[in-house]
Amino acid sequence: MRMRTRSEVLNCFIKRLDLIGGAVFKLLQTIKLLHQFRCKAVERFLIGMTVRLLRYRSNLTLNYRCDLLFLCSQNKRRSLTAEKLFDGQNGHQARSAGTENNARIKLSPGLVGWADIIFCMEKTHVWRLKEKYSDIIADKTFICLNIPDDYSYMDDDLCELFESVVPEYL
Repeated sequence: MRMRTRSEVLNCFIKRLDLIGGAVFKLLQTIKLLHQFRCKAVERFLIGMTVRLLRYRSNLTLNYRCDLLFLCSQNKRRSLTAEKLFDGQNGHQARSAGTENNARIKLSPGLVGWADIIFCMEKTHVWRLKEKYSDIIADKTFICLNIPDDYSYMDDDLCELFESVVPEYL
């Protein structure tokens, strides 16, 4: 099992919208054909339909809600900060956990099963996730953010880092 790249995450999401995208593509082909035969009324109608489908598709993209799980070692600073930043943002739900035995909230199969996307702070967290829950994470998207344990809870630099990196995957 390997980590999914950003483009793989985006492709997975785009596949969910293929039906709408296919309809737009067919409409555009039909418009091109009608333009050649100068069928203006039908052409205008199909252009209007295409615009409506594109608006609908963009609304779907903007309104897609994810369950986000943030992992670090202790669940005291990095992952807890990320949870506070992203919980409720754009309809997303966020939770956090730690991979160590003495974590504030310890990673569990229930949390892993709940999450749509799992954000790990370091590669060690990815390895622990794979080691303990390889059977559950087979269909999960997980991303390593490579954020070292150099920040305090709600540190301004940490918040800025999260806000610049995480939205790319949502």
